[in-house]
Amino acid sequence: METNKAKLDAAFSHLKSYCGILFVLLSFSLKAQTVNSEKAIEVAKKFYNSTTPQQPALKLAKNIAMTLVKTEVIKYNAQNNLKSAKSLPAYHIINTGENEGFVIVSGDKRANPILGYSTTGHFNPYNIPVQLKAFLANYKNEIAAVVKNDPDFKIPTNPKWGELTSAETKSAEVTTESYLVTSQWGQGKNYNAYCPEDGRVQAPYGGHVPSGCVSVVISQIMRYWAWPARGTGEYCYTPPSSKNYGQLCANFDTEYNWGQMPDKLSSASSDAEKEAVAKIIYHTAVAVKTDFRYNGSSASSSSAKNALRYYFHYSPKVKLLYQSKFSDYEWKELLKEQLDNGIPVYYRGDNDGNFGHAFVCDGYDSENRFHFNWGWDGSYDGFFSLNAITPLSNYNFTFHQGALINLFPDYEDYTVEGASIQKKHITDGENISLAYKQVYKGYDFKKYNPSYGYYLSTDATLDGNDMLLYEDIAALSSKSNKTEKNITINIPGNLGYGTYYLLISADNKNEFEEIDESNNTVALQFSFSAPATHDFLVENASVAYDKNATVGNSTIQSGESLLLSCRQLYIGDDKTTVTLKSGYFLSTDQNLDNGDVILGEGVSPLSANNKYEDLTLQVTIPEETASGVYYILFVSDFEDEYIETNEDNNISSFKVDINNCSDLMEPNNSSDFANFLGKV
Repeated sequence: METNKAKLDAAFSHLKSYCGILFVLLSFSLKAQTVNSEKAIEVAKKFYNSTTPQQPALKLAKNIAMTLVKTEVIKYNAQNNLKSAKSLPAYHIINTGENEGFVIVSGDKRANPILGYSTTGHFNPYNIPVQLKAFLANYKNEIAAVVKNDPDFKIPTNPKWGELTSAETKSAEVTTESYLVTSQWGQGKNYNAYCPEDGRVQAPYGGHVPSGCVSVVISQIMRYWAWPARGTGEYCYTPPSSKNYGQLCANFDTEYNWGQMPDKLSSASSDAEKEAVAKIIYHTAVAVKTDFRYNGSSASSSSAKNALRYYFHYSPKVKLLYQSKFSDYEWKELLKEQLDNGIPVYYRGDNDGNFGHAFVCDGYDSENRFHFNWGWDGSYDGFFSLNAITPLSNYNFTFHQGALINLFPDYEDYTVEGASIQKKHITDGENISLAYKQVYKGYDFKKYNPSYGYYLSTDATLDGNDMLLYEDIAALSSKSNKTEKNITINIPGNLGYGTYYLLISADNKNEFEEIDESNNTVALQFSFSAPATHDFLVENASVAYDKNATVGNSTIQSGESLLLSCRQLYIGDDKTTVTLKSGYFLSTDQNLDNGDVILGEGVSPLSANNKYEDLTLQVTIPEETASGVYYILFVSDFEDEYIETNEDNNISSFKVDINNCSDLMEPNNSSDFANFLGKV
């Protein structure tokens, strides 16, 4: 018995020694993963020094003071003994300089090193917006879960720590131009001027209850779009938690003066500016059925979605999504796609799954930290990680995050622009060649495929009697909103002679809901007739200063008067008189197009009995004409009124050099001598 007892005591002694060694090893490993305040400041400084031209706001911090303002701790106990529990840092918050931003550094090397940062302002640990508090609480919960559930340190050190402590550190380049939303609105004084009054509210709210984060978020997004000019409908309700405030109403069918809404309100803001901002914030608060309370107002994200859609004319494509339905990569790519296309995101999150907070997500950097506008008068706005730990299946704390995407105005329209027809007169066997632009006016970056139809009509209005000749499928979006088309349409062979219209109709199948359904169709008039029997030409084109002084090789001054001469010639046997219009244009080449400047026009009555007429016309070169080489074009039948046997021989040109010398004096007009430029 004595021998067995001795052996048992020895075994327990060895076990205690082993446990002690194991505890020491665990403590050593834990210490190796822990980031103390000194190391955090070093890392923050290194990060802040990593400036690139793409992110000039991150100033060099070599001579900028780094001040630790907060260390959030978690309790860790490897032996489940409360007396031996240790306080470990979850994260450190370091202010940079006097008012040059802050950096949030993780307290554990298994987490992302830089959880957030701002390049302006400072961090006051005693006045943190509840939205940011929830985000910080998520960071703490994630890191605490890893410390507790990963005692064997199977999660390796995040490789970003190595980058931040190496000789060369990559900076966090901002890929969107910093961020989209420039306003820095809040829930307090001036912003909440139309919200219910309550004597219990704190001083910063100016006697009115807070407006609520949801209304501030959607108001700032609406201000970004400056939409709508006015809303639709009205709504009345009584706040469920404060029935003593009575019934609250808002008529949304009113003008919203976006031009009077500054980025930020202050004591110097005008009454008109304060009124404009306070009105939109109150109207959105009522629209989302805000439960006003003296100590904090609230509303749901689903109410925000419905209000934007039905009261303020935002896209029916708006969706409320939750991160739990996506992988970490998919979620971030979804947000980035919105931001890359200029669409701010309504973001919501919480740290307990019960009470959420809303804020604006409007940018991101190259390390997938997203820019949040917390709706706290600009305070604490910056770039933040969506999660502290690269999510693993067992440690995902981001399931409380969600977003309203596709928040853009319900303004979508498909139209036709710049339509022109190559020949206004066609004959048997000819087809119609035309050019135009397929156009999308709207904000949706997703490509859609409306059909464009081409119809033959006897008038300029599309109706059921018109003949569909051809259909074309477009591919349009806000990023690719115009497609140039050049197309030839076959004309039916049994068409009778006369005047017709070729109609081009956007979304001719009515597959898409548009802001304006009346502007989809344009009409191009043309005539169909027997083959031409005559032709018109221009001969003997000349340019002179007057009847006795030709231009020759001399330089013409802009603003100068010229005498144009030419002969209009008729070729054919028809004795019926035609009234032929001739046009005179200033062009940069020898071809007539829409960019040429008309100098004048003339009329010639011609027929087989009167085959030519000599014309002269006094014209003036426009004063604004820049110096250079030009052509004066003499164009017969320039409005294409008649069918000709040859449509390509109607133009004659005359080359001229033009000098723009609007001031004949020295540049400072103070010289004793003047240089005269021009014809004597």
